[in-house]
Amino acid sequence: MKKILLPVIVFMVTTLLPVSIRAQSASVDDLKIAYIYNFIRYTSWPMTESTKTDFGLCVHKASALQEKLGSLEGKRVKGGLIKVISVGNVRQELALCDVLVLPRLEEEKLKGMIVYATTTNTLTIADTQGYAHLGVMINMVVKDKKIAFEVNLDEVRRSDLKISSNLLKLAKIVQSGGR
Repeated sequence: MKKILLPVIVFMVTTLLPVSIRAQSASVDDLKIAYIYNFIRYTSWPMTESTKTDFGLCVHKASALQEKLGSLEGKRVKGGLIKVISVGNVRQELALCDVLVLPRLEEEKLKGMIVYATTTNTLTIADTQGYAHLGVMINMVVKDKKIAFEVNLDEVRRSDLKISSNLLKLAKIVQSGGR
């Protein structure tokens, strides 16, 4: 029991502290980057090529997090090195993505990207109110000076991804509206 509980406590203390406690040393965007990194660490993808050396962390060109995500370039995760890739709405670009960080988009563009991501086992992450209900898998929200996150478990399951139960315990589980 202690062996299981200790990693959960360490995870919560080191990465999911309320923004108000850590705001002195980091901005909200810096904390979102830390969350994204840990979302990746606590997500499992279906078996892929064992020779894969790059892990595609894609960020939409319109995302305010694009520059800060560059700090994750070259970090080791899931047996490879993170490669931060700036993408638009072009499917050839999206084919490089294991994770796709989305900004506020027109609803039709968002839905198109979500459908493509789900069929290619790409984890979608956003920080826009209501996006988990629209089909984004993990959505960060700032509420009462704290970062919280929602997980759309139906979309995660459709994509054959697995999110750690330790991470899910900390999330608000939501469903897609109208699906």
